[in-house]
Order: sequence, then C-alpha cells, then structure tokens
Amino acid sequence: AYKELFSDFDIYYPLLKRIIREKSWIKGIDLDIEENTSIDNIKMLINRLVKDFSDDNEFIITMAPVASTLITDGSSFAGFNYKELYNSKEGKYIHWFNTQCYDSYTLETYESIIKNGYPPEKIVMGMESGQFDEKTFKNVINILKNLQLKYRNIGGVFDWEYLDAPPSKTDPSLWC
Repeated sequence: AYKELFSDFDIYYPLLKRIIREKSWIKGIDLDIEENTSIDNIKMLINRLVKDFSDDNEFIITMAPVASTLITDGSSFAGFNYKELYNSKEGKYIHWFNTQCYDSYTLETYESIIKNGYPPEKIVMGMESGQFDEKTFKNVINILKNLQLKYRNIGGVFDWEYLDAPPSKTDPSLWC
C-alpha cells in the first residue's frame, strides 16, 4: 500500500484523508510499513496527517516496527532507521510503537529497546497468538509482571490475532 500511496501521493493521500474524515470512529492510524520506502516519504506522511488532523486532539499516530529494528537501529522492512525517524522533528508525533516482538517476547527484548533510547511509555510489546498456548501462557504472565515491576510506565501490550489469543482459543477475553 505504501508503494502505491507514494507513487502518486497527491491522488492517493486525499482518499486516505477522506476515509478517515468520513469514518468518525477512526481516531488514529497505525503505520505498519513492511515494504521499502524512504524516511522522507514517511516524514511527509506524518506531517500531512498532523496538518490535516491537528484539530482533533485525540488523533493518534502509531507505528509497528519489528523489535530488532528498535534494538539495533538497523534498517527495517521499510528500509529506513526508526531511531532516525524517532529523533527527527516528526518523531514527536509518534504516540507509541506497537512493537512486533513475535520471535522474542521476553523481558530482555523490552530492556534492549529501552537501553537503546526509547522511553518505556512509547513501547507497546506485541505477541503473536501462536507463540504461546494454555501451558506456556504462564511465561507471558511472568514476563508482564516483571516488566511492570521494573517499568511502571510501560506503554502496554497487544496480541496479534486476538481471536486465537491464549490461554484459551475459545475465549480470547481471558488474554485480557
């Protein structure tokens, strides 16, 4: 979608803006960029979103990087460095990072991100339903208890594919 968006921004961005405006229940956007694009394009998008929705103080901009890109400052799926974006003037508009910790849902992963300069309140740690089952879900509870003890202002947690969230695939509300 980003390749198309930036291929003709003046055509496609107004469509995105219109959808957000027409659907009053949309209160933000999560930029989950998993294709190569430039940091300048992302900055342009963030600036336009801020300009067009700054009248709505509740409009939220989040991003969804994989954990390794926040730990190492390496290039992401998107082809840019998230630390560079976060430290730019546009970075102040990113409310939080929905961090994909799908292959590394551990206290050490979270700590490595924090040690790399991201504030705890900006990091939401995401797991994938398939990572844990009814038996191993105790590990998640222990990880979260330790995170909350060490980082009182942790940004939060999420589950990708909530419908199948552990500990019971028949009742995802138990995950909450």
